[in-house]
Amino acid sequence: MASKRYRCFFCDEVFTNRRTAWEHFGEQNCESDVPACVDPLRTDEKARMTALREAQEYAMKCQNEAQAAEDKAGDVEALYAELRRYFGEDCSSVWLAGDRYKSALNRISDLEALEKVQECLQP
Repeated sequence: MASKRYRCFFCDEVFTNRRTAWEHFGEQNCESDVPACVDPLRTDEKARMTALREAQEYAMKCQNEAQAAEDKAGDVEALYAELRRYFGEDCSSVWLAGDRYKSALNRISDLEALEKVQECLQP
């Protein structure tokens, strides 16, 4: 299988490595950024464009992580809202919810036992 080649229409340079092609072209084949060879104002254009593209990639990664963190924070808040709905407004932890659930089960068990005793005592 032949390796993939990337050719720049501006400078006619051919890239056989995907990373070096990305450093030259940027994202989406020149749609969002111009190739590194088009802007001749800097002598160290290749290093500047590489640094810029890596910074953009890092910024996108950070934005995605921030969005994921916001989603998780929303999930946690929804969990606490559900705990407060089921176990009272002052319920602030899963441990407290579990304790209240066990207490409720014990009360139900006590009421069932009391009901059985009352059935036995009735003639």
